[in-house]
Amino acid sequence: MKTVIAWAAAAIAFTGAAEAATVQPHEAIYEITVKEWRLPGAVTSYKGTQILRLESTCKAWRLTGGFAITAQLQGGRSLQFESDINSSEAKDGSRLTFDHKTRMNGKDLAPIRGVASRPHPGAAGQVRLSVPKDQTVALPKEARFPVQSFLWAARQVEQGKRTMNYVLFDGSGPEPMRVFELLTGTAAAIRPPPKGDTQLLSGASWRTVGSYHRYSGNAAEPITTITQDVHDNGVGSAITFDIGLAVVQLKLRAIRKLPEPSC
Repeated sequence: MKTVIAWAAAAIAFTGAAEAATVQPHEAIYEITVKEWRLPGAVTSYKGTQILRLESTCKAWRLTGGFAITAQLQGGRSLQFESDINSSEAKDGSRLTFDHKTRMNGKDLAPIRGVASRPHPGAAGQVRLSVPKDQTVALPKEARFPVQSFLWAARQVEQGKRTMNYVLFDGSGPEPMRVFELLTGTAAAIRPPPKGDTQLLSGASWRTVGSYHRYSGNAAEPITTITQDVHDNGVGSAITFDIGLAVVQLKLRAIRKLPEPSC
């Protein structure tokens, strides 16, 4: 489900500071607020959390995350939705391993696992899937992996641009997405402030809106649209997106700085 996995890519935000773009390894815990339900019955209560962990090694970024929401419906019914991501992205842009799982009431929905690789950065390559079935598809040369794509967008911002168009492959499906990103203003202050290493939120911040489109075809409607408040070190403080059964907002509630590698 691209609309679910997109939160992970969106949460690795980009920096627009005057210095070279960087991404801070961190662990973030988000509170989930549902802005709109799309279920065939009234929701009486719900709870949800999102945990995102971005680690850095000398040669790769590792992203792990878990999204979970449980809703109680009228009539005593309940619904549980979960999504997990585990990926490793080579810092030179040559390889992405990915394993994405989505479950509804414990039942797997469109899991996907595989490896995207290219012979050298900027070259065309291939995506080899092992789940849901063995399959090999082409990886376009213009496709960027999640952290790489946001670092590229950061350089555009540093040059004074407010719109960025790029092709993103995040492993949420066998083909990449075309992304159109727009800077729309300044990020709002978080109330109440999160717990933990709040000094990570002291730098510049802003709001972006991104629309995600299928790579092939010419459909005008996006797969999903994501609004996010981001900080200049790559920490997302608020993210709003569509998971199909609901429109949800993530609000940062705890942040922890993770160590940089000694290379």
